[in-house]
Amino acid sequence: MKLLAQSVSSLWIWLIGKKKDSNLRKFFKKNPLSWLVVVGLFFLLEPLINLLWWILMIIFTLISGAL
Repeated sequence: MKLLAQSVSSLWIWLIGKKKDSNLRKFFKKNPLSWLVVVGLFFLLEPLINLLWWILMIIFTLISGAL
């Protein structure tokens, strides 16, 4: 649990930055539920990204096999 908290806090620092007047920091302080939307979109879009990756790999394999 402690490791999870450390990784989330380091991700927070990486995304938001250390500035106190960061626009992203202000936005997420005003709208704390928007984090859930960001994470939800990632989990919704991740299978599509994975599918596109496999399609690209198949296309490149076919192209390199044809050469």
